[in-house]
Amino acid sequence: MLILGMSIEVVIFLMLGILPPEPDYYWHKLYPGLDNYDARLQPLTAGAQQDMGTPLHGDVIERQLGGMLTEMQSMSKSMGALKALQEVDFSGTSDQIKTMSNFYTKMNEAMSDMAKSAEDVKSYKDQLGALNQNLGSLNTVYGNMLSAMANIGRQ
Repeated sequence: MLILGMSIEVVIFLMLGILPPEPDYYWHKLYPGLDNYDARLQPLTAGAQQDMGTPLHGDVIERQLGGMLTEMQSMSKSMGALKALQEVDFSGTSDQIKTMSNFYTKMNEAMSDMAKSAEDVKSYKDQLGALNQNLGSLNTVYGNMLSAMANIGRQ
């Protein structure tokens, strides 16, 4: 069974090695001689080729290209102005982000200070409670002492 499977795999491998792959492009439909290196290629047209009229002259082409050049220069200037405007917008945004960052940093510091002061207030409250307790004890001691002295004077 193993030999049969291996032999079928060898046959398939040999067939795939001998047969050329399918082309994944279709240029040969538009340019029929593209796969031949020595072919003289002519593009397909929708009908018979017409006479193009008078040939182009160098000065006509120069005028047209000169017009395109001035057009491109004006577009370049416009793009430069837009870039400068964009940089101004983004520089303002950058300053605003820095300001907001400073604000948040200071807010975090203030919150940290408030948390520390809350701990101090809790400690202060605990100490005031202990002081009240001590004063209460001291009042009872003095009260007892005064009552003992009053009892001594009556005897």
